[in-house]
This record gives sequence, structure tokens and C-alpha cells, in this order.
Amino acid sequence: MSDSELNKSEDASPYKLEQARKKGMVARSPELGLVLAVACCAGYLWSRGDELGVRMGRIAARSFAGAGSVSSGEHALLSWMGAIFADGFQAILPLIAAIVLGTLVSSLAQVGFLFAPSALKADLNRLNPLTGIKRVFSLQVLIEAAKTVVKVAVYGWLATHVIMDLVTAASRSATPATSLPSLLASGAIRLLFLMVGAALVFAAIDQLLVRRMFARKMRMSKHEVKQEHRQREGDPRIKQRRKQLQRELLKRSRSMRGIRGADLVVANPTHLVVGLRYEAGRMTAPVVVAKGAGEFALRLRKLAFIYGIPVIESKAFARELFRGTDLGSEIPAPLYRTAASLYMHIRSRGMRTVA
Repeated sequence: MSDSELNKSEDASPYKLEQARKKGMVARSPELGLVLAVACCAGYLWSRGDELGVRMGRIAARSFAGAGSVSSGEHALLSWMGAIFADGFQAILPLIAAIVLGTLVSSLAQVGFLFAPSALKADLNRLNPLTGIKRVFSLQVLIEAAKTVVKVAVYGWLATHVIMDLVTAASRSATPATSLPSLLASGAIRLLFLMVGAALVFAAIDQLLVRRMFARKMRMSKHEVKQEHRQREGDPRIKQRRKQLQRELLKRSRSMRGIRGADLVVANPTHLVVGLRYEAGRMTAPVVVAKGAGEFALRLRKLAFIYGIPVIESKAFARELFRGTDLGSEIPAPLYRTAASLYMHIRSRGMRTVA
């Protein structure tokens, strides 16, 4: 076992299983399909076997009876053979349909409806001799060989047991020759059902083995789990930065909307800008309605000029407002006196006053 397989200690994630399913990689056992196909065949022969035998016998008798009257022409011979084959195929068509139905039910029961076009693409790695040698001497091949040996042994023992019982029953009793076909038919049906029962046991065991080996094959290392998480969710640092930028854009949008209703803009002098609004009787203290730094501060100052909002440069006060308050919150109590003096200043100069 390679180091990469040893490091794969984590179960496969639902995302990896989904991607594998799209590529046609699923846990599917061929044993169940074989069992259901044989079971459908046995059920049909048990219920309609006599009718099928009679019909095939009639087709055979008609073909032998009409063989002498067929003309020697090539087209006549082909037409006669085509009619016989058509009648025979029509007779066994229900049996074929039952077998196909069993196979389809097996596939749907194991993997559901699955259409994976990517599985039909040519894989050049399969032509690599080294890859083929690895498959020949892999654990999967040894397990399949062991299962085949066990199945052949069990099926052979069942066939021998049924045949010996038939031989014993035919030799001990004075069985007329006319009843031998029914005796052989009952023995064949018995053998078929015994093999179906054994195949069901093999299919159940194979299902467990296939699912376990598939889960083992799809395991992931801790590094692969982290990589998948990053690919699906994004790098945590990038995700955090993206959220930070979204918050900044939201604040800028609120500041640009709030600057229009500001009564006063405090600047430092161009690096920081804070817009204040105060409504007497409704607010206990001025509220920060706009904040900006750097180039965005210059933009807010331009908007304040356009809207006719007074701008007062106060480096210390602007710095304290910018660092100590949040957008939409009231200014802290230690800054009341400075804010009041600024409001008195703009009122005394006849600038825009508080509403």
C-alpha cells in the first residue's frame, strides 16, 4: 500500500461522491444484476415454461415437416429460415423481456437513474502496459478470483447433488420413458431455484465487499479535505477580506446618503471627515451620519460643498470622532462640549443651522 493510501484516513465528502457519480464511478455489483436476471428467467419458466415448451415444439415440428417442401432456390430457403427464426424469437421474446427487466431493476436499485457521458470518453491510461500489469496483480483481481472459485465450487456441488437425485429417482422406480421429460424438467427447475438462492447469498456478500472497497477507494487525506473546502468555500483569508470590503462599501454608501442631511462636517483637514447631525428635542446628542478617510474623505468634502454644509477643520476633534464613534451612533459624552462649541460657532456665523 502506498503512502498516499495510508494517509487517506478521512471518509469521502458528499461533494467528492457527487463528482465521482457524474463520472460514472459508483458502488455497483454485477452479482445482483445476474441474480435478478436468473430469478426472472426462473420465474417465467416456472409459470410459463410448459407453454413455451409446447410452442417451441410446434415450431420445431413445423420446420421439420416443411423442410422437404422447400424449393431449392436461394431466396426460398432464406425466406423459410427467416420465418422459423421470427417465430422462435417471438416465442422467447417474453423470456428475454423478463431477463432485461431484472437487469434494469438491479441497476436502478443500486445506483438509481445515472447518465454519465464523461464515462464514455476514451481513457488513454488504460492502454498503458504498466497500468494493466498493476491491475492484473492488484488486490481486486485476487478477490474476484477467489469469489469465482467459491461460486464455481458451490454451483458445481448443487448441480451434482440435483443430478444424482434425478439419477437415483429414475433408477429406483419403474419410470416409463414418456415421463422422463417431466422428471428432467422438474429437476431443472429445482436446480435453477437452488442456484438462484445461492446467487442471492453471493450477491449480498458481494454488495458488502463492493461498497466497502468503493468507500476505501474514495477516502480522502486531511490535505484533500482542506483543499476541497477551500475550493468550495474559498480561502478563509480571502473570504474575510471580501466581507471586510463589503462592510466598507456599505459604510461608504451610508455615508454618501447621510452627508446630505448633515448639519456639520469636521475635517482633519483632508485625511479624515466626519459628518454630524443633531435634531433638538429628538436627539440627546449629535449623531455621526457620515465617515470617510483618504480619498473618500475628499469626496465627502466635495459633496458637503455641493450641499452647502459647513466644513470645520479640527484635527484633534475629527480624529477622536473618527476613532471613537461608529456610523449611525451618538458621539460620546466627553465630546459634548467640543461639539456644542462648534455648533455655536456655525450658528454665530450665520451658516446652516440645526433644523
